[in-house]
Amino acid sequence: MDEIVKKLSTVRDIYDSDYRFPIAPEKPRVKAVAGDDQVTLYWDRTAEKSFDPVLRIFDFEGYKIYRATDPLFNDVKIITNSAGNQIAYKALAQFDLVNGITDWYYAPYDLYQSLQGWAFYLGEDNGLQHSYVDTDVKNGRTYYYAVVSYDRGDEETGILPNECTKTITQKPTGEIETDVNTIVITPTKSKAGYTAPSAEDSLDHIQGEGFGTVTYQILDDTQLTGNQYEVYFWDTSNDGVDNNNNWTLADDVGADGIPNTGDFGEGDGKPTLGEPKFETKDPKEMEAVTTFYGVKDLKEYTEEFIPNDTLFVDLERQNLDSVSMMVREAFGNLVDPANYIVDTERGRIRAASAGTLPDPLYTITYLYSPIYYSPFMQGSPWIDPVRDTDIFDGMTLNFDNIWRTELDSVRSEWNDSNIEYSFQLASEDINVGGSIIKPIVFPANYELRVSDEIVDTTHTIYGSPAQPRKFLIYNTTGNYKVKYIHDDINRDLYPSFPVEPTVRTERIFIFERDQNGEFTIYARVLFLTSVNKYTYAFQGGEILNIVQKFPFNRTDKFGLETPLPEIDNVRAASELEGILVFPNPYIVSHAFEPPLPPNVTSGRGERRVYFSKIPQGAKIHIFTARGEHVITLEDQNSMYNGTIIWNLKTKENLDIAYGVYFYVIESTVGTKRGKLAVIK
Repeated sequence: MDEIVKKLSTVRDIYDSDYRFPIAPEKPRVKAVAGDDQVTLYWDRTAEKSFDPVLRIFDFEGYKIYRATDPLFNDVKIITNSAGNQIAYKALAQFDLVNGITDWYYAPYDLYQSLQGWAFYLGEDNGLQHSYVDTDVKNGRTYYYAVVSYDRGDEETGILPNECTKTITQKPTGEIETDVNTIVITPTKSKAGYTAPSAEDSLDHIQGEGFGTVTYQILDDTQLTGNQYEVYFWDTSNDGVDNNNNWTLADDVGADGIPNTGDFGEGDGKPTLGEPKFETKDPKEMEAVTTFYGVKDLKEYTEEFIPNDTLFVDLERQNLDSVSMMVREAFGNLVDPANYIVDTERGRIRAASAGTLPDPLYTITYLYSPIYYSPFMQGSPWIDPVRDTDIFDGMTLNFDNIWRTELDSVRSEWNDSNIEYSFQLASEDINVGGSIIKPIVFPANYELRVSDEIVDTTHTIYGSPAQPRKFLIYNTTGNYKVKYIHDDINRDLYPSFPVEPTVRTERIFIFERDQNGEFTIYARVLFLTSVNKYTYAFQGGEILNIVQKFPFNRTDKFGLETPLPEIDNVRAASELEGILVFPNPYIVSHAFEPPLPPNVTSGRGERRVYFSKIPQGAKIHIFTARGEHVITLEDQNSMYNGTIIWNLKTKENLDIAYGVYFYVIESTVGTKRGKLAVIK
């Protein structure tokens, strides 16, 4: 009991301190698209960066999705406490961070009693995802969705898990207002002849030799732009992160790598490019394992802005490409870049100094990246399991990346099939002049080129003697000759297999350099082996192609041109007979119709009959049984919405009488006729 009192006292201390309360995570920003008997929801990762200022922790735990047919979500408020009171909402789906925090939150005794047995469910470590397709819906019915973020609470102090709000407001006029994490949507068929683009396809690998594929997946046809995009990467050698955490304050010597020169980055307490044990000065980071990716939109955007002297002015987009950027004054003349400063990541611009942007109006042209420096790739070893990547312009990407460099035994081969030397790239420490050098798995392909004369000498690193050799090793990825040490057991100057090996087979130690060529690092050792002591007499001209599979890195680029949906008129004509009119017959009312607006206590809500799967630009003419014209309904919806709603009123806005009505659907691809019964 003393422990319970102590916990509850801690809770009171937290709540009483400046009247500050633990807060729920940020709300995710949700979008949705209606489909044929389905709704697709997708949202961003904003909530996952939430920090609780009271508990002083990042306590985001997961997402819950709620779906209702009532804007107040009353029809899913069905979870009761032990007293039978409805106090919580039943989630349609839940996605929980994989961190071992699962199942029910256990509140302290007194708090549990006050909750009358109700408990918060934290999830089952099923992993986060950022899209959801709901197929348990019906065309024509309006649904209300909320995607809420929640935290894990704190069992030690008795602080309950907290989820963000879900607000949908219906005004007295019936108009609906949503929050960033709530959606009002009605599933519907698309237009007749609607042809969706391929939901998933591969991107073109236009640059680099990274092994793997990237595919796109379309979540929302309505957001596709038809633009071209470029997918690019960061890796451990250029991402600005000390990935192996070996940099220390002793290495804080600045960009020139020399202590006590007062250059950029010296003494700032964080790694700077050029300092020891960081990026290209760290052999281990030169293994170039993928860490981040970006997506650049290759469409050129132009916008106007009004400068505010040396104060920043926000632009429409962020993560701008500085190389493509141009600023022009009103007459179209280019502005000297020295006259302005652009914060490319935050998307804002200001004058470089007072008066350098004196005109009242300018235009800026740029490319930008809708995805920038994102670590969220499937299989990434750097973060928690990733089920999906960031969503942009209605799409998401799927990465099939290998994440470590390894020999490609299928594509590696001799150019002469008579050579029966097999080979492998091993990773072993090497003792050179008493110094132990540890290998790195360098992301490159090589050719071992044999000659009939001396064409190279071995490396003199660590005092090793330069010895002539009748072969050289070429880095075909970087297009340069590499240094090596050759353990020539039979002294024939070739990379051969000795007839009578004493202790080991011949080894070739390959040495690489950083991207600036400033120092040499030990890559890997090449072993040549044979079966049954087979030997081959080199003649010159033999080439061993050494091909590796390595992760996407800074040299890799993929291209994507997003497809667009279209209307196929031939197909639309063939689908005329598939037009649906429902409910037919219409009897008094039906469940899909909206309720009365708030504060309206008499009458009834709007009546609705749906004409679904109609052609683009169609007109629906409705007549009485005696041939009198009642009303003409015209399609003004996009190609994604193939439904026209009739509110059972005449063109004079009067309620129609009960009876049988005829309709004629007129379009450029044909005509469809039918009848509709309205029964009292």
